[in-house]
Amino acid sequence: MMNANAPRSKIVLTEGTRKKIANRWEELQPRLKLETQVRPSHIFYDREWHYNWILELLAKNILMRDIRRLDLDDPRCTRSILELRVRKFVEKRARRKPGTGITASSKKSLLRRVN
Repeated sequence: MMNANAPRSKIVLTEGTRKKIANRWEELQPRLKLETQVRPSHIFYDREWHYNWILELLAKNILMRDIRRLDLDDPRCTRSILELRVRKFVEKRARRKPGTGITASSKKSLLRRVN
């Protein structure tokens, strides 16, 4: 039985989400091995860092498919570059109308063509 007063993390992950994070790390492993052969000192992120970084992204309501599609979790990149990519994605997403995928400016141009 769970104690309702026990401290919890902000995000409660399902088993499926944990598996997706683990699978994503496994996808990145071959790239990391190749990269460490070329520049061994460049890679300093590990599985634990990757897991925590994904949790941060999920807390910002970024979906796993967006993380994979845009390589927002690529351990070959520095933290500052990853944060810049995330900031750009979040800003771009904020400019869109919720749920449509159509930006406000493109919607205006579509309306002008119709009228």
